[in-house]
Amino acid sequence: DTSASMQFGNPSKWQLAAQLATALGYIALCGGDALFTFALPQDDVRTVPLRGKGMFSNLLRWLKSLNPDGKGLAEGLQQFARANFPKGFAILLTDGLDENFPDALTQVAYRGHEVLLLQILSDAELEPHLEGDLRLLDCETEDAVEITATLSVMREYQRRLTEFCHQLSDICRRTGGWYLRLESRASLEDVVFRHLRRIGVVGLP
Repeated sequence: DTSASMQFGNPSKWQLAAQLATALGYIALCGGDALFTFALPQDDVRTVPLRGKGMFSNLLRWLKSLNPDGKGLAEGLQQFARANFPKGFAILLTDGLDENFPDALTQVAYRGHEVLLLQILSDAELEPHLEGDLRLLDCETEDAVEITATLSVMREYQRRLTEFCHQLSDICRRTGGWYLRLESRASLEDVVFRHLRRIGVVGLP
């Protein structure tokens, strides 16, 4: 996910996403799998699969060329679903913060892909500490909303966020995939060696 919202967090959501893409890509290459890379959102869906550990440097160059400054996450995912990629294991590294993301996620799963959704959220999104009268600006659409951050408003935000995350989890579960919600401050080692091993996605000695 190269949408602008991935810049947020300390450390940023983008930092963890790039680390995970590097680690999981390396595991796939070492296992002899064909690795297709796709940045959301992007215009060009043409991509040549990487094969073999010797192509790891190509993966690193591709990741280095990316910047989290885009917009249109759901549209990009729908484009991926329509693209002529072979059916396989689709790993999504994203915050998923797009109201149309659940529908796009469903489209990917129904195209025959086995989905692993790693939803990365920052501390400020999981537990925002806001108070008073505020004007919030969407970094991608530049839409603004004015709120008064009372206790009831913040509770409603938490309720809606939890409901949204549960919706994504349910889509993955119903279509035979996996879902993990991660904090941007999570360590790479913890995600790979504990969380992904626990659900059986990554098999490591």
